[in-house]
Amino acid sequence: MTPKQIPLNEPQLFLDDELVLKTENVSRKWHKLEKHPANPIIAPSMGEKVLYLFGSVLKEPDPNVDGSQFRIWYYAEGDSDNASRKTWVGYSTSTDGISWQKPATGVIELEDNPCTNIVFDGTDDWRLVGFFGVIRDPNPDVRSSERYKLVVSAENLVEPLRKTYLM
Repeated sequence: MTPKQIPLNEPQLFLDDELVLKTENVSRKWHKLEKHPANPIIAPSMGEKVLYLFGSVLKEPDPNVDGSQFRIWYYAEGDSDNASRKTWVGYSTSTDGISWQKPATGVIELEDNPCTNIVFDGTDDWRLVGFFGVIRDPNPDVRSSERYKLVVSAENLVEPLRKTYLM
């Protein structure tokens, strides 16, 4: 097996021994998880009833902020009577990973409110049933409106059909 080269001073999280060639007088200790005192750090708002934070979190430089910015896309459920607006993908940003803002994206309205952070939802015939994540396109020539790629699964409300989208 060819050893993997790890850059100097790059932190590594060792959950297993995949990158460990040899150990001597070493023990692994698991620490108890502690929730942040402000939990939940992203609370439902803007028509959201329940949030599922299993989406994507990206940490990247932001030209408008000194330092880094976190971006999260998450799955949300609302209490709307409109079938196409019962589930959607929301978007939030943070500079520290603890205080989150939900910027109005202007992409999708919710119950005649254009100031939402919704970036994807169902349509009249489709309902969002799964959210797989978001990736950032590294191509420097890609248009800013196409920089982030979203992968979701949707179910047709008219015909029994499921489809996976790459947006």
